[in-house]
Amino acid sequence: MSTKNQSNHLKTLLLTLILSAGFSSSITTILRGDDTSPANAEISQTSATTQESATTPETAKKHLFVYKFKTNQIIRYSVLNSSSVNTVKEDFSETNTNESDTKMHYRVVSIDSGNHAILEPVLDHVKMSATFADAEPITYDSQKNEEIPVQFTGVNEAIGKPLSRFKFNQQGKLLEILDLRNAGKGDPTLTNSTVNSVAMLGNQNFLIVFPDYPIAIGDKWSEKYESDLKVSENLNQRIKYIRKYQLDSVDNNQAIFSLKTVLITQIEDPKLRLQLIQKTPTGKLVFDMQQGIITSRELNIEQTEFGIFGKSSKIAITSKRTENLIQ
Repeated sequence: MSTKNQSNHLKTLLLTLILSAGFSSSITTILRGDDTSPANAEISQTSATTQESATTPETAKKHLFVYKFKTNQIIRYSVLNSSSVNTVKEDFSETNTNESDTKMHYRVVSIDSGNHAILEPVLDHVKMSATFADAEPITYDSQKNEEIPVQFTGVNEAIGKPLSRFKFNQQGKLLEILDLRNAGKGDPTLTNSTVNSVAMLGNQNFLIVFPDYPIAIGDKWSEKYESDLKVSENLNQRIKYIRKYQLDSVDNNQAIFSLKTVLITQIEDPKLRLQLIQKTPTGKLVFDMQQGIITSRELNIEQTEFGIFGKSSKIAITSKRTENLIQ
């Protein structure tokens, strides 16, 4: 295969991966309440939170973390994504990049007597750019009246439209997802929206899940969940993950947490591992204890997979996502 043909072939294979490394996949996952990973896998959950021994003295001050949402509250975020995917096959090498700058918000629709909050995320504005090697970048700006690249059609259709509602308890545990796309006209409620089953919640929570007991600096806890990996058109494989959290510091009502996602299931096929390359981020987030909301978050992925296109091939991906509360 010529170098030019190799380049075109790899572009086709990697397009979904590159776009999913940016915001085009992750934002529509949140807005729709489904998984838009390269595998298009449906998500299931067997979530459990477990406590590990604190590394601080028993006399350390403990904190109970809860979200303090208020009905009709609007919480706005600025989200930046950048990613780089380097592909090597024998004497062929190509680097592709993706960047996005997004403004979004979620509205607190209601809070019931059990302090369960229903949140409705909406994408307000997005600027995106994807570049393949030395080719002209594919760009998109939702505020400009221009032809929409086919790769970003799904994002454009979501601008300004609430697609799902998410029901959380005070600790941030996701209880229900309400699909508004199939609801009738007007303002849908819990009773006339399509509610996804509990088994579909595992990989769709955009909040951090806090323990329902007080924790001190150095305390750790974890959350297990599962997803389906698309092995073939008609076959999925159940994949198990664990998210590990730690309270790093508390200062002036600002709590900093670290997180790490670990793949439990062993996958030998490199082509299948490629589908999971975006699933294991590490990062930090800041929680304002007085306001009861997340004020910033950073997620990073730096991973290399070998053997995707043969023994001498590799794909290295670096991805960074930062979110900041707009005051």
